[in-house]
Amino acid sequence: MTIVYRQTKGSALTYAELDGNFADLAARTSVAWAMDGLEPSVREGAGTPAELLPFYGNIAAYAYAPGSLTESFANWDVPLAWAPGTDLYLAFHWSPGNSNAGGTVRWCIEYTGAAVDGTFFAPITEVYDAEHMANMPYHHHQVVSTPFPGNQAAPNQRFLIRIYRDGAAAQDTFPDDAFLLGVDFYYQVNKFGTPSFIPPYT
Repeated sequence: MTIVYRQTKGSALTYAELDGNFADLAARTSVAWAMDGLEPSVREGAGTPAELLPFYGNIAAYAYAPGSLTESFANWDVPLAWAPGTDLYLAFHWSPGNSNAGGTVRWCIEYTGAAVDGTFFAPITEVYDAEHMANMPYHHHQVVSTPFPGNQAAPNQRFLIRIYRDGAAAQDTFPDDAFLLGVDFYYQVNKFGTPSFIPPYT
């Protein structure tokens, strides 16, 4: 629907047109979902890094090995347009590459965060087991995290994230490399955006 208005003054809108205008305004100003895609990277001298290996043809991706712990890192800032108080979600995108094997991959994240002028909270570790069926090479999997509570977030809050496969855990039964294709943050936005880029962003 589009907003109805009169080219010339003096002619009132009908009740139906008024109702439609308010409905359209509500739809334009309510929250909507948005997503930021992140490319995890390895950090020199930090932990046991995932290895950049051929994924498909000449396309390379970070491979997380079986039987050991391999990791990468990413940072993310809560967008200014984020709708305050709404929950945030992280999602892993991964694939078994050309493997025909089945099994479970134990993906994990460890993260901390702080608002501008705030203090970083104690790191939190979360585990997400992802099952892969045999004979499904190059399948694109997505694993969505539990929500990060919106009442603990703030605009421009920075998250520091460690992403790893706990391949040495008994629960990780996939015998081959798991390729992490990226991570996404899903969040809700105010369609009007934020009036200021300086804290407190109001």
